[in-house]
Amino acid sequence: MDGAGSSAAHLDAGALGRAAVAYAVLGLAFWRAISDHLARDIMTGGATYRVGDWLINYAGGFVRRGLFGEALFATPAGTPVLFVLAGFQLACYAVVVAYAVGFLHRTGYAWSAVALACGPAALPFIGWDVEGGWRKEIIGFAALALLGWARRSTGDRLRRVLVIAAIGVFGLAVFSWEASVFAVPGMLFLLRRPDGRPELRGWPSLSVLGLGAAGGLASLAAPGSVAAATAVCHRVVARGLNPELCDGAIAKLGHPLGEAVAAVAIRFPLYWWFLALLPLALLPVLTSPWLRRHWPWFAATVITVAPLYAIAEDYGRWAHLLVMASALLIMAGDLRDVASRWWTGWTIVYLTCWGLPHWLFPDDRWPLYSFWGALLETVFNPG
Repeated sequence: MDGAGSSAAHLDAGALGRAAVAYAVLGLAFWRAISDHLARDIMTGGATYRVGDWLINYAGGFVRRGLFGEALFATPAGTPVLFVLAGFQLACYAVVVAYAVGFLHRTGYAWSAVALACGPAALPFIGWDVEGGWRKEIIGFAALALLGWARRSTGDRLRRVLVIAAIGVFGLAVFSWEASVFAVPGMLFLLRRPDGRPELRGWPSLSVLGLGAAGGLASLAAPGSVAAATAVCHRVVARGLNPELCDGAIAKLGHPLGEAVAAVAIRFPLYWWFLALLPLALLPVLTSPWLRRHWPWFAATVITVAPLYAIAEDYGRWAHLLVMASALLIMAGDLRDVASRWWTGWTIVYLTCWGLPHWLFPDDRWPLYSFWGALLETVFNPG
C-alpha cells in the first residue's frame, strides 16, 4: 500500500497533509480556469473554440456537433446564451470534481490517488493551459462520473436514476462532439455484471452502443460544409453574439479532412515531444493495480482516442482525455485499484513541476517552456 488506509473515516496527520496538497492543486487550477473563462470568454463575448464550438447548431440542416448548440439557442438571445453555456460547463465539471473528491476521501488521500486525480494531465490540466479546457469532452467525463456513482450506489432506485441520467448525458455528448465515442469502452466497463463480465444485452449497454454507433455514423453522413458553416454563423450573429465566434470550430465545419491531417503533419517533428511525455501523463494509470487487471478496457479507450492524433492538433487535450477517461474508471473503485508503493512524497514534484499545453505552434523551436513548471509557473508568473 502507500501509506493510507482504505477507510477515510478518520484522517491522520499524514492524510490531512496529502489532502491539503490535493485541494491546493485543484483549487488553484480551477480558480485560474474559471476566472479566466468567465473574464475572457463570457464577459467579453466568447472565444472561437471554448465558446464557438458549443454554438454549432442546425440552422443549415442536421450537422455533426450541432445538438447542444441547437438546444442552447432555446435560451434568450445575447449574453444570456453565454451565461447558460458557462452554467452547463460548470455543472459538468462540478459532477466530475465531486466524483473525484469522493474518491480521494474514500482512499484516505493516498499519494497514488492524489497523483491520479491531481496530475497535470488530469483535472488540473484546464488550469495550467486555460485554452485547453471547457471543451465538449467534459460532457463525456460527466457521463462516466455519473455511471461511476451508479456502480457504487447501494440503492436500486438511485442506481437506475444515475444510469438513465448518464445515458442521457452521453447521448447529448455524442451528438455534440463525435469524438465522445471515447467514453463507450468506459461506460461498458462501468455497466459490467457484478462478477465483472461485460453486460452487452441489457438495455443500458445496448443504449450506449446504439448511441455511439448512431453518433459516429451521423458525423460521417453530415460532416458539414461551407454552406452549413455560413448558416450556423448567421444564426449565431442573429442571436446577438460576437461574429468572431464563427472563426474557429464553426468555420472548420466546411474544411476537408485532408486539410486537418496536413495541419497535424506540419507540426512534426515538434510534436514528438507530446508523444514522448504521454507515458509521464499516464504514469498514475500505468502504475495502478487496476491496469494490470483491466488492461483490455484501457486498450479499448486508447483505440477510440488514437484517431484524434491523426486528424487534430490538440495533442495535449488528447493526453488529458486519455488520462481522464481511464482515471474515472479507476475512481469507481477504492484504494485497491490505485495503491502503489511507487507514489510517495515525491508525488508533489510530479504534481507541480511539469505540464502539457493543449497544442504548440508549428514554428516553436524550444517547447520545454510549455511543458515544464506548469503549476510553479502559474504561481510565480500568473500573468
